[in-house]
Amino acid sequence: MHSIEVDAHLKALKTLFKRKASNLEEAEALVLKWVHQVLSRASGIIEKFISENSEQNAEGSFFTPPRSETSKGRKSVAKSKSLSKAVIAIYTVGNPIFTLCKMLKLNVSKYLPCYSNFFFMEVISYITKIKRCLLDPCELVRRQTFILLSRLLQRDYVKWKGVLFLVFLLSLGDESEKIRQLADFLFGNILKVKSPLLAYNSFVEAVFVLNNYHVHNGHEMSKNLIN
Repeated sequence: MHSIEVDAHLKALKTLFKRKASNLEEAEALVLKWVHQVLSRASGIIEKFISENSEQNAEGSFFTPPRSETSKGRKSVAKSKSLSKAVIAIYTVGNPIFTLCKMLKLNVSKYLPCYSNFFFMEVISYITKIKRCLLDPCELVRRQTFILLSRLLQRDYVKWKGVLFLVFLLSLGDESEKIRQLADFLFGNILKVKSPLLAYNSFVEAVFVLNNYHVHNGHEMSKNLIN
């Protein structure tokens, strides 16, 4: 199922629960209960695939006597099916993270760091949305997101450049002392070694971002007239 379809289903279910429930709090509780069930099933599928894959890798590729081609074919078909289920589960886990529910975002942000080690290509497809959680009102969501993106950045799954770097830069002035300490360590120890010129090359953009600058409407109108 495409991510747009998943989002549409979530919105439809939320509307349905609001009609069924007697008040807004009960509707939110029903939505959370359903989402937790979906996340639990999805995480179970992913964990099962990870454990099976780890066991197969531990066995090695040398067997005495050698396995028949038929058994290899059956196992490859079973593995491809379990892989497809795991990929679907990854997208199921990833889609609800951007809803307005604080607890839901927190739970999903806890799942993603574990799965990024095994399914980083699927997790990376959500990076543009995940980075928004660095500005989330909830301190726990911001911290979990910071840890997830830090791991991906340190392993070079994501590049230190553009908007992602500027959003990370805002963490240096975060309200939470823990996040400020994490950001200070990341910039002062890790980024300084991996990309020493990144801050220098992004200095002008950083000045605008740190001062919360937005283009004036008059400038936008004049720019449109020139174009």
